[in-house]
Amino acid sequence: MIFIYNRIKDGRVIKDIRKIFEVKSIPIADFNRFSELKFACETNIPQLIIIISDNEHHEILDLINNIRKDISTNIELFLVCHCDNIDFKLNAVRLGISNLFSLPLKIASLERAVLEKHKKASKNKKPCKILFIDDDRVFLKIQQNSFANLATVQTLTNPLETLNVLEKFKPDVLIIDVQMPQCTGIELAKIIRQDEKWFFMPIIFASATIDKEVLVEALDVGVDEYIKKNNDSRFFTNIILTKAKKARKARLMHEELLLTKEKAEVANNAKSLFLSNMSHELRTPMNAIIGFSQLLKIQAVEKLSEFQLDQVEEISKASNHLLKLINQILDLSKVDSGVVDLQIENIIIFDILQECVKLIKPLAEKREIEIIFAKSLINSPELTSKADSTRLKQVILNILSNAVKYNREQGKITISSYLHIDEQSGKKMVRVSIRDTGRGLADYQLKELFIPFNRFQQMEEKIEGSGVGLVITKKLIKLMKGKIGVDSTLGTGTTFWFDLPGGNQTSINIKNINRNLGVISAMTDDKKNSFKYHVLYIEDNPANMRLVKQVVTMRDGVNMLSAENGKEGVEQAAKHKPDLILLDINLPDMNGYDVLKELKANKLTSDIKVLALSANAMPNDIAKGLELGFDEYITKPIDINELLKSVDKALGL
Repeated sequence: MIFIYNRIKDGRVIKDIRKIFEVKSIPIADFNRFSELKFACETNIPQLIIIISDNEHHEILDLINNIRKDISTNIELFLVCHCDNIDFKLNAVRLGISNLFSLPLKIASLERAVLEKHKKASKNKKPCKILFIDDDRVFLKIQQNSFANLATVQTLTNPLETLNVLEKFKPDVLIIDVQMPQCTGIELAKIIRQDEKWFFMPIIFASATIDKEVLVEALDVGVDEYIKKNNDSRFFTNIILTKAKKARKARLMHEELLLTKEKAEVANNAKSLFLSNMSHELRTPMNAIIGFSQLLKIQAVEKLSEFQLDQVEEISKASNHLLKLINQILDLSKVDSGVVDLQIENIIIFDILQECVKLIKPLAEKREIEIIFAKSLINSPELTSKADSTRLKQVILNILSNAVKYNREQGKITISSYLHIDEQSGKKMVRVSIRDTGRGLADYQLKELFIPFNRFQQMEEKIEGSGVGLVITKKLIKLMKGKIGVDSTLGTGTTFWFDLPGGNQTSINIKNINRNLGVISAMTDDKKNSFKYHVLYIEDNPANMRLVKQVVTMRDGVNMLSAENGKEGVEQAAKHKPDLILLDINLPDMNGYDVLKELKANKLTSDIKVLALSANAMPNDIAKGLELGFDEYITKPIDINELLKSVDKALGL
């Protein structure tokens, strides 16, 4: 209900207001006399009072003051008048006017404000709940009458029933008498505050007198207010209503936050489960595709024509690209979830840049792109930063890869680095800049550069990529307490830069990094006629079984046994006592963790090294496997070189 107190002679204004609210089905009542308005407010408290007056400013202020004094200090007030004077506006606001509208009235403005007020009131239709605990029945009856149209009131004369009533009634505010026959208000407040459910509920002490010692003790146990019972009844009512409304708002916000958090956790768990399953389902067939294409390149060089070798190479390139996309999406999910483990250490920037350049150089040479180190960097080989070595390599390789892909033929990439003081934090930071001579980026592209799956020129020029590399790069830099930026000019090129905390400077000579890529040897020269080592592979996928057998038996003197399920694998291990066991996690009869447990529990097999070989490649899968006792956890699709290294290490070759 909205009340209108009309003190204007122009009847068209009230007529227009009525018409608007009738269309919106908002009930209104208008009054010309203050006594009528006061009587109406005593029987039916409105959501809002709209004062319309063309009187003098001082008369309007007196009217507002009378409404606040004789009717209510809680009812919201709108004012429509000639209000072109700033002093008058300030005084009106101080007296409690929430919205002011100037005459001649713009009905649309008033309509919007009233509808917004009505909308908020509709959202919270339920009145506040107030629980009174007092042995004075007369006092309780008075409060029931006072709050009859303002709140839902429940009274209690026996404080020993409080906890049960709290659970059922769930009040927004609690008013307790200080002295009661069964217990004191202090004792009751202590018990209530021990339950976290009532953290947001205000507790108000009501007493005929205020004892200063009790007041101090009450505040100490968590009581919010201490009011005299014989105080002004309107003040008593208003302060309780205000506390109740604020408490309800805080409680609803808290409940909404908990619900939002719960929904986010459910969604995050669902996403993690989906990514884990997706990773496994994609990696299983990818294992066969990549593995057998690698074997074809190694074993069938003389048997395949040049055209066929090109086809094998295309299969290998495409499958490795798909694997890279899978890994990037999983990596992005991992970074988003904040589960990246960082090993922050002192890193020599020039060393790690050299290492990354060696890795990216073959790609640059294909397009005749020259990679140059700035003189300032060459002259400062001791420049260090605090970062995670693996993640820093990932960042640099991603930026260098983009600098090659988006550069022009016979272009240049210039790498520089220097120490500077950050203007905002005042801390020492190491800046690394990588500048290319490519096409450059437009302003709109720069704004969307770090948005996942944006590809820009990739779509036009068919450049490979997933559109998540830079997103991961930015998040990793942030995790390492740094920041990243980009400067670009169309037709000239692009410079990516990032800052990381400066490290402890040391005088260290530049390392000569020699990366040994390794070559697979089909057989050793001193091949023996009999098998010296036996490897048991427990795997239910025939393609994976054939692939690993061909890889493992490339080593001289190594024989491979196989089992298609967990039970058979445990039996084979006890029977043959192999030198090494390769174990899949997802088996038809039991999972790999249970198989490992049985192997470790059997004296015949407890000392055999067991390597996990699984498509479950999420970080928590790997961590779980190593924690449960696997000697190593190898993810599919397998890299033949890496698998052979792990087998060699386990067998002592």
